[in-house]
Amino acid sequence: MIQLEHLQVFDLILTVRTPLFVGSGTEYLKNEYLYQPFAKRVSILDQDAFFEMLASRNLVDAYERFILNGDRLDRFLKTDCGLSDEDIQKLVRYSVSAADALQEDKPLQGIKAFQRNAAGQAYVPGAGVKGALRTVYLAHCIQNDPARTGEFNEANYLHPLSCKPKKREDAVNSIFRGVQISDSIPLGDDAMILAGKYDSGTEGMVHQINLCRECVRPDQVIRLKLTLDQSILKGRITKEILLQSIREFSEYYHKTYVKHFKAPRLAGAEDGRGCLILGGGAGFFSKTLLYPYYGEQEGLERAVNCFTQDRHYRRQCQTHKHEQDRQLGISPHMLKYTKFNGQLYPFGMCEVQIE
Repeated sequence: MIQLEHLQVFDLILTVRTPLFVGSGTEYLKNEYLYQPFAKRVSILDQDAFFEMLASRNLVDAYERFILNGDRLDRFLKTDCGLSDEDIQKLVRYSVSAADALQEDKPLQGIKAFQRNAAGQAYVPGAGVKGALRTVYLAHCIQNDPARTGEFNEANYLHPLSCKPKKREDAVNSIFRGVQISDSIPLGDDAMILAGKYDSGTEGMVHQINLCRECVRPDQVIRLKLTLDQSILKGRITKEILLQSIREFSEYYHKTYVKHFKAPRLAGAEDGRGCLILGGGAGFFSKTLLYPYYGEQEGLERAVNCFTQDRHYRRQCQTHKHEQDRQLGISPHMLKYTKFNGQLYPFGMCEVQIE
């Protein structure tokens, strides 16, 4: 730690225990990337160089026909464009390991891309890590408030500042103004893999979803900077409290949610106990505080109502039969998994060190 008057600057070190996905919002369709089954690698093209090549060789119409026919990109580049392996390599922006996500004898899938900077390097945004820490800290505050009543209002816990006394819910009153997290040091492409998506029900039956994500592979180390401004925090958020909050939330997650699910047959040994749950694919429970605030029974009822009555969730979940969650005793009734080295793991479990 470096102490600069009221500022405490820490190294925030995340060790990835299960594949971590932080989405950029970009998706590569199955005819937009190259898959090399023998090398088990996927290559993403530099779109500027690719379209420049199409224009220079008068292949734009051929490319439009290829898109409509749904063929594989490697066949188009070699057969229609007449490119050699060396020519194709010049069009590649980056390559990552396909890991367990793609198989030669199965159809290709869409790929949800990882967050990358302007130079094309993968990185973890500090804002996402701050959001995850904010969730676990808020859960810590809730669990230490046995007298909580009424509707949940996070401002009761996170907005103790009086910068705008008449507008308590204004962001300037948030104690998290005193917490700053940098973006991570960029990650090399060798740190990345593709990871498939699987849903597992309460009985441990697994269903594969036709989608994969670009993820940070397990055992990679992600480095960021954490700055605590104690002129704002005044000891209410410290390194020790953040680490305690992570442990508490992880334990609550397992004893309240995971306990309802039978482990699938290929479940790996790493279950993320004591870890920060970070990024996409981790599921509804890890991002919301219905259960910590309202308790298991009322939390269940509110979660079911959320999925069956809320307009946003109803559009996404209308075929998921969430009205049956009351009988199952948990909502949502699916655990999210991915596969790595032949075993199933939850998404986004990261061990945290603050030094």
